[in-house]
Amino acid sequence: MVYANSLTAGLGAAVESVAFAPDGGLIVGGFMDGYTNASALKFKSAGQPEEGIPFVGKISASDVNGSTAPTKFEWTNTEKDPT
Repeated sequence: MVYANSLTAGLGAAVESVAFAPDGGLIVGGFMDGYTNASALKFKSAGQPEEGIPFVGKISASDVNGSTAPTKFEWTNTEKDPT
């Protein structure tokens, strides 16, 4: 599956972990709004980025099983969201 999304134009973002959801979707975690472009951090891992906002998002089962790349999350939660 290829995922196409721009969390914040001009800022770095990376998905670093993936887990299967019970409904067939995917739960992903990573960071967004980093000042370093994620591609500069090299393949394998973004390591421990020094800036950025941690996030968790869900890619729906229909998007996972679709024939086109999803462009948005079903839901997201970030560090800056209220608790």
